Amino acid sequence: MSVTAFSSKEEIVDHLKDQYIKEGVVLTTKRSKEAVLWLKCDRGGSYRNRYHLSDETRQRKTSSRLAGCPFEITCRLKDGVWVVTKVAGSHNHPVGIDLAGHSAVRRPSPNEVSRIKELGCHGIAPKQILSVLHAEFEGNQTTAKEVYNVLQSAKVDFLRGRTAIEALVDLVSENVYVSKVWLQEQMLHGLFFMHNDSVKLTKAYGTVFLLDCTYQTNKFHMPLLNIVGITCTYATFNAGFAFLREETEESYTWALKQLAAIVQPTVLCTDRELALMNSIAAVFPTCRNLLCVWHINKNIATNCKKYFENGEEWNCFLAAWNRLVHSSSEARLVQDLAAFQEAYLVTYPDALAYINTTWMPHKAKFVACYTNDCPHFGSSTTSRVEGSHHVMKSYLRLASLDLLVVFNRLTLMLSNQVVELNTEIRRQQVKIPHFLNRHIFRELHYKVSFFAMGKLQEQLQLTDDGSNGAECGGKFKKTWGLPCKHDLRLHLLRGTCIPLDAIHPQWQLQNAPIGIEAFEANDRGAAQITPRKKMLSSIEKLLYTPNPRVSSLMMRLQQVSDEPDAEVLAPRVVKKRGRPAGKAARRVRKPTTGEA
Repeated sequence: MSVTAFSSKEEIVDHLKDQYIKEGVVLTTKRSKEAVLWLKCDRGGSYRNRYHLSDETRQRKTSSRLAGCPFEITCRLKDGVWVVTKVAGSHNHPVGIDLAGHSAVRRPSPNEVSRIKELGCHGIAPKQILSVLHAEFEGNQTTAKEVYNVLQSAKVDFLRGRTAIEALVDLVSENVYVSKVWLQEQMLHGLFFMHNDSVKLTKAYGTVFLLDCTYQTNKFHMPLLNIVGITCTYATFNAGFAFLREETEESYTWALKQLAAIVQPTVLCTDRELALMNSIAAVFPTCRNLLCVWHINKNIATNCKKYFENGEEWNCFLAAWNRLVHSSSEARLVQDLAAFQEAYLVTYPDALAYINTTWMPHKAKFVACYTNDCPHFGSSTTSRVEGSHHVMKSYLRLASLDLLVVFNRLTLMLSNQVVELNTEIRRQQVKIPHFLNRHIFRELHYKVSFFAMGKLQEQLQLTDDGSNGAECGGKFKKTWGLPCKHDLRLHLLRGTCIPLDAIHPQWQLQNAPIGIEAFEANDRGAAQITPRKKMLSSIEKLLYTPNPRVSSLMMRLQQVSDEPDAEVLAPRVVKKRGRPAGKAARRVRKPTTGEA
């Protein structure tokens, strides 16, 4: 081998490894001193059972590639440069074959490690990261195991000795979130958080929100309360989230109190979750709580259809029920209810009893004559929040994640959501659809969303069809916050435009909070006040006021400062909802005749 001089130890090592790997040999460092370096074949040496494990006590099925290969290279520092001084031994194993079985070959390079961490931070799945590595780096032989190792190493570096729960608590305490942590006996009992962008959207569109819990999002099986709202373009946005230990009235009340500190909604749409309904009544006494009509019909089908042997009779029962639900006035409701009771009291008493005991006590929350007097913007079902669950789980992908990973992936979802919402709002501020380019909409162009003007266009079509003779009941105006066909007919007769102040602020584009300078200015001012500074300021203000609680406060602060740091513990695993696990609970497919 020709003698070549190198200025540093790293240079000679890299050169020799590259040189020999072309010959099918992987070199590793055997020993290193200040002026001497020994490299060996990675199959040199022999396995040493340091822990004296036997086949019975060994927990992992491990293996060893060491074959006692005597090949060795010695390098020395001479006259300020590194040179190879000795090459000894010969390989006792075949060389020149595919080296993919050697971990040193599969190990990612520094550039590849950076790329893996970058993709991992953006929520890319390991199998997709592998595809990117193989496409971007020629000759890359990294496997999924190496990707997982890099991601795990990055997680350890981020935690810096903290548990995942402690890191999560620190993360939500940063100024980009509005959050509240609920601890019981140092154990996480609840976590509420809203991103600052979500807070802006919530304040701008604070009329209607939909609430529902979703499951199988984390390894602790904690339900995740998802709160969604509606933007001016009729798009869905995630207002806030709350991990809850259990779905009790106490837990819901705690979460809703955090929401109440941000906004006082007019309408909240939920399923018939009694604990949640009671909490809404306690925290938001003036808010209208609507129940999802779709879930009501689904529950009725589950609990009542079994009493009907005739499909036609069941369809008649369901049609009569839906007529009742869509009663346009209280007088009509009384008539429809009396007819419904008379028709099924004798023939199907059990189905009627279920309706009377389960749903009719809540009739004000779903019957049209009651719900059409509030601005619910068409949100009579929770399908919007169900769709949000689907989008959320497309980012989570797994149900076995810890809360820190779930939080990070939800943050990625929110960042993408904000970009999409902002883009659509700005697009509607510079464009007008041709079918909305009418004189009557002139004052609304670039100021009101396409969706709202589309609803007005539908009312105009009713006017053109001559469907405006009936007396105005105000249903459309109350539920949508928009002029009805009767108001539009007057504008057409007078040749006037619809004024902007006739449109509910919900639909006005200039109320969009994203990217508005006023909000950015507020953010710059708020960014100076971190949660720690805010707390210190409150304590300082209290200490220097003539308050009889000052002495007690000082004693408690001293007690906390003298105590060792209390660790925030992970929540206990909650019992899953749904069919219990186990062989007896599963449905077993019966064998076919041929299989039998």
